[in-house]
Amino acid sequence: MEYKDNNSNYSPDLPCTFCKCIKGIFSLIFLPSRKYRLANGFFIVGEAYYDKGNFDQAYDFYKIAVKLMPNSGIFLNRLGLLTHEIGNIDEAIKLLDKTLKIDLEANEPEYIARDENNLGRALLEKGEYSKAMILFENSLKRFKALDGEYNTDIAMVQNSLGNALSEIDEYDKAITYYKSALEINIKAYNFDDPIIAINRNDLGKAWLDKGEYGKAIICFEQALKSLPKDDKLTVILKGNLGDALFEIGKYEEAESYYKEALQVAKKYNTEEKDNNDIIILQERLDEVLQAKNEKGDLFIVPSKLDSYSQGYSEINLLKQ
Repeated sequence: MEYKDNNSNYSPDLPCTFCKCIKGIFSLIFLPSRKYRLANGFFIVGEAYYDKGNFDQAYDFYKIAVKLMPNSGIFLNRLGLLTHEIGNIDEAIKLLDKTLKIDLEANEPEYIARDENNLGRALLEKGEYSKAMILFENSLKRFKALDGEYNTDIAMVQNSLGNALSEIDEYDKAITYYKSALEINIKAYNFDDPIIAINRNDLGKAWLDKGEYGKAIICFEQALKSLPKDDKLTVILKGNLGDALFEIGKYEEAESYYKEALQVAKKYNTEEKDNNDIIILQERLDEVLQAKNEKGDLFIVPSKLDSYSQGYSEINLLKQ
């Protein structure tokens, strides 16, 4: 299970929904262009709805803002990101591509780097890996030229590159990018920041897919320690940890994590039949129960035990 983060770093940072709505109203009065005032007001109300998790309403307000100001890269970017988040990949690609073209014409290097990463993520999800890789590499070069080698923008794009490389089974290269991103973010954020947990999950998933189960387990365990027990991210982490334990034959522990992940997933998703995470976790739980019945618990797979033990012997590699 992979975590997908489509948030932009360029949305207004306001303390509460009420404040955002007030700012939207004031923008109608004080900004210079009437059309821009209207568009910005709708955009900010859209941001307020987004923060409350009301994506349909947010989408409607972003769309009105874009209709009023169709050449605003900021408005188009947010609409494109939300369109990606709600699963309309083709439309998101169109919007994010248009955003990139506008910012290229305006020669805004920081926005261009942001746009390349955002468009690359959408193309990656569609399976267009080569195009995505080119955009990520360009974005990384731009951010390095702007900010140097070590900052959170660099980490963001490195994580995107890691995702792309993982998709084409280039796990060693992906792990290099994931580790670099984690190193940067550990210095920039608090230990309990969700970004750190996401980085650890992505790194752990690459090690899991590569067959280095001990290192994967360490990543997932450390990420879980930094999150509240029922945080939504724990669904992904506990599911992945269950996968790693299942691979080495620790069926009892795998079963426990799958059940915990299901419990949290059901808390956030009431429509079980429509929720992919719940369906996948239930299938994995059924598999581990079947394996327990056939082989018994702690059926350690000999060929995988060395990797598991080696990973734990290198635990300091991942300490914050």
